[in-house]
Amino acid sequence: SSNHGSRIVLAITSTHRCRDGEKRSVLVTDDVDSVGDHSSPRQMTCILLMLDGMIKGSLCNKEATSIRHEIDPTLTIPTPDWFHSSPSSATIISSFLCHTTITNNVAANSSLAWALLDTCNSFVQCAQQPSQVDNEKLELTEDVITNVLISIAHLLGCPDEYGLSSHAMNILDAFSPFQGCAKSNSKHGAGSGGTSDAMLSLMDVHFRGVLPRIVASAPPFPWKQTDPAFLAMDALLRTCRGSTVGNNFDMVAPFFVSHLSTAAYNTNDNGTDSAHDKCLTATTTKDELAEEYSLRISLMALLQTILSDESFSQTLSPRQIETSTFSARFTTDVLLSLVLPNLVWKVGGMASALRKLAAATLFSLLSHYHNNKQVQQQEKGTTLLHPETITHLIPILHSNLEDTESTTRELSCICLSMVLEQVSSETFTTIWETNTRVIDTLYPRLLELLDDSHNPVRMAA
Repeated sequence: SSNHGSRIVLAITSTHRCRDGEKRSVLVTDDVDSVGDHSSPRQMTCILLMLDGMIKGSLCNKEATSIRHEIDPTLTIPTPDWFHSSPSSATIISSFLCHTTITNNVAANSSLAWALLDTCNSFVQCAQQPSQVDNEKLELTEDVITNVLISIAHLLGCPDEYGLSSHAMNILDAFSPFQGCAKSNSKHGAGSGGTSDAMLSLMDVHFRGVLPRIVASAPPFPWKQTDPAFLAMDALLRTCRGSTVGNNFDMVAPFFVSHLSTAAYNTNDNGTDSAHDKCLTATTTKDELAEEYSLRISLMALLQTILSDESFSQTLSPRQIETSTFSARFTTDVLLSLVLPNLVWKVGGMASALRKLAAATLFSLLSHYHNNKQVQQQEKGTTLLHPETITHLIPILHSNLEDTESTTRELSCICLSMVLEQVSSETFTTIWETNTRVIDTLYPRLLELLDDSHNPVRMAA
């Protein structure tokens, strides 16, 4: 490790020895803020390993005690209680765990990732353990909790081949009950009933604190799929409940809009695909186009995962239109603006895969309204789909009835059925007048699908 990094670790250990604790705390915090200017990822790994050893040394470890007694039964060591001696210790360590030098390199360096994982685990264990002097537990501030959660989010965003995602989730599971929350995996077993605090993990509770910090540490939108902030954001949204994302959609929307709505795909005269992005002035190359499609497919899959969570429907209730600061209707409009452009037919295998995912996402969105029949009955006449939106949606779904992918045809049929159930006779007449060819050919096309080669398509038709 660099001398600068070593000095940080030594300064932390000596914090409890200073009478002027506040002065020492400020000094160490300044060192932590500037450590990225002096240390490489390898040096940061060394610092984390030393810090992990220091924290483990303050835990009640019977195994370590027995080993020490085997070496020298007369050896006595003072009670290591430096972690609980000052609240500044937790603040300093947690701010170091989410330092940009660490978070920007953790997904590309497995040694750094495992060192961070071990240190976070030791930190959570030490925070849960009462002081060995006065038996009092350390009260963690919101900033400290947020710092640890940011570190966990970056760990969850690491490549699967690192094999640490389950360990990171275990740390979150251990941390959540300590702070008065349920285990994070309770979201998967929650029913469709109302969300309670007992079902929320720390990621859900501190969502509005974690997300802005991840965005602030990264360059402006749009991001690349391999950017550390993108990986952490993806992990954060997948870890939290659908209701958490829906209730905070005002913060989530810019992320999706900036990556799914900035480019419009057209076809050149020679029949090849190109993307015209607001940030680009020239036609993209094939590699850039493939990268753009890969990014969109990844985000559409993420959006579909969020909408598939049953708890997301709680944020789309018609009652939320008047009570929510970020209304359910506006949420629906934004989601449709992200999905519909990607449902339009374009040539290419990746375009087909994106179109199928967009159809699945639209199905998940419409299912929240279709399945909530009790609310529909209580809120008779209330719909979150604008007539103008339906006017654009029906022709797009009609065009997808001829898609080469059977799954896309099936989902388009189901979505079309859900949309038509919400259309009044007046709205349908208006659509017929503006899209006569589409409506006139809709019924014959559905009759043709009754003889489709795939049974699920026939059933949907």
